[in-house]
Amino acid sequence: MGVQERRRREREARERAILEAAKEVFLEKGFDLATVEEIAERAELGKGTVYSYFRGKEEIALALLSEGVEELFRQVEKVLDEGGDPVEVLRNLGRTFFGYYRENRAFFRILVFGRRKRPELVIPEEFLRPQIERGRRCMERFALLIRRGMEEGRFRRGDPWKMGLLCWVLLGGLLFHCEDEIHREIMGLDLGDLEEEALEFCLRGLGA
Repeated sequence: MGVQERRRREREARERAILEAAKEVFLEKGFDLATVEEIAERAELGKGTVYSYFRGKEEIALALLSEGVEELFRQVEKVLDEGGDPVEVLRNLGRTFFGYYRENRAFFRILVFGRRKRPELVIPEEFLRPQIERGRRCMERFALLIRRGMEEGRFRRGDPWKMGLLCWVLLGGLLFHCEDEIHREIMGLDLGDLEEEALEFCLRGLGA
């Protein structure tokens, strides 16, 4: 291995260590209370080293947001690409979504649900616009899946776009309520108790 290649790998390894440490610190402390010093300590790096990669915790959060959105879209698109019976594809999409949430709670808790509370975490337009467009393409493919289900007699007739959006709102809203302490106390249930019911509720709403 050449010197340049070794340096590149070392730099990538340090950046990965910073991001993984930030996930842990954000999840434990919350974004507001987390500090670059704590992230550096968790990554076993000097604070100056962290600042040589990122200008602050806001930039680290944006890097995690970018990474998280990319991986979620990749998993959703993979399920859509596999095709099959529309009912089973929808179930697989829901399970993929919930599974991703369980494995990446810091991403959802800090960077998705908590983002509106943090005006200082400004998302640049050059990052936001491509993600909006990609998300819309995913929703369009989801609407096509529902339309196919209608044509095959698996779903009732209706507006595929609106029906797809309502499914999305139901599943996303469930995660929001499960992340909120007050709502969890009111419900007396957690996500594991509700996710399969939520999927079946969506399917019944579609007429499956």
